[in-house]
Amino acid sequence: MRGRSRISSQSQWWKNCSMSCVEQIFLQSWIYALDIIKYLCIRLMFIRRHSALIKASSNFWSCHLD
Repeated sequence: MRGRSRISSQSQWWKNCSMSCVEQIFLQSWIYALDIIKYLCIRLMFIRRHSALIKASSNFWSCHLD
């Protein structure tokens, strides 16, 4: 009887541990996904700004070269 209760408590512990592990993994992947989204947004903004600068400078040079 004593050994049986010990096993059940262990399985309960395993259930709790696996749940927290799953939650941790989910949380970690969510944070990672948010980081990727943030990075992509920053890159997109940078590219947009950069392309706008290139356009402006090319317009500037074409105006001055003509």
